[in-house]
Amino acid sequence: MDYIQIIIPSQNLTPELLEIVIAKLSDFSIESFEEADDALIAYVPEKRYNRKAVTSFLNDMLLLYKENTIKQKNWNAQWESSFKEVRLDDKVLIKADFHKSKNLPGVVINIHPKMAFGTGHHETTRLMIRHMLKIPLRGKTVLDWGTGSGILAIMAEKQKAKSVLAVDTDMLAVDNARDNVNINECKRIVVKQGGLDIPGKNDAFDVILANINKNTLIDNASCLTGKLKKNAHLLLSGFLVSDVNDIGKAFEQHGLKFEQLLTENDWCAAWFSNDSTS
Repeated sequence: MDYIQIIIPSQNLTPELLEIVIAKLSDFSIESFEEADDALIAYVPEKRYNRKAVTSFLNDMLLLYKENTIKQKNWNAQWESSFKEVRLDDKVLIKADFHKSKNLPGVVINIHPKMAFGTGHHETTRLMIRHMLKIPLRGKTVLDWGTGSGILAIMAEKQKAKSVLAVDTDMLAVDNARDNVNINECKRIVVKQGGLDIPGKNDAFDVILANINKNTLIDNASCLTGKLKKNAHLLLSGFLVSDVNDIGKAFEQHGLKFEQLLTENDWCAAWFSNDSTS
C-alpha cells in the first residue's frame, strides 16, 4: 500500500494552530504525524486520501503544503533512516529495534516504528514518562488510554506494574502496540481495540495514563475519574499551556487534586491524585 506524505512548513504554525491542524487532519484518515524541526509531516494511505477535503482545509487556514507519494517498498527504509533514539534524563532510552546503542540507562524501551503515534519524539510522550518516573508503579494496575505505539504501557510494566490494559480505537495503532509489547518481552500488558468502554463497568485502576488531546480529555473527565481507585494517580497530556486552566477545572470538579505540571515547548502533562474516589 502506497502512502501520501503531506509536508506543512512550520514557520506559520503556532502551537495552538498546530494542535488544530493535527486534530482536523486526523478526521481525514491521516494515520501518523511527524513533527520535524521545520515542518509538520502527515501520512495517509493513498487509497484513503481525501485530497479535496485536505486541500480545502489547508487553503482555508492559509497554510502552504506539498505532497509526495511514498511507495510501500520504500516506506520502512525511509522511516528507519529518519528515526533517532530518545534519551530522557539518562534514565530512559527509547530506541528502534535496529539501533545499536551504548551506555544504556535503567529503562530501555525498544520499538518498531510504524504508522502510529508515539515514537517518543513528541514532547507529550516525554513529559508523561517523566511523570511516571516519580510515581511508584510496582504492583499497581494501570490503564493506558489511547496507547498509540504502546510506549507508556511498556514503561509501566518496566516499572513493575502488576497489570496494564492498553487501549486504542485505531487498529493500526493496536497492531503496532502489540508488536512493541512482544519486542520488549512484556508479559503483563493486554492491548485491545476500543475506548473507555473496554474496561468493565466496575473496573478501577491505580494509575490511568491518557495522552490524547484537550477536548477528548475534558469530554471524558467524569468517566476517567470514575475509573480511579482510592489513592490513585491520573496522568494527562496532549494539551498546551494555554489549556491548563480548562483541564484543571474539568478534573478538579470531580474531586481530583492537582499535583504537578510539566511543560516542554508549550506542551504540558498534568499529574492529578485522588484520595476520595473508590
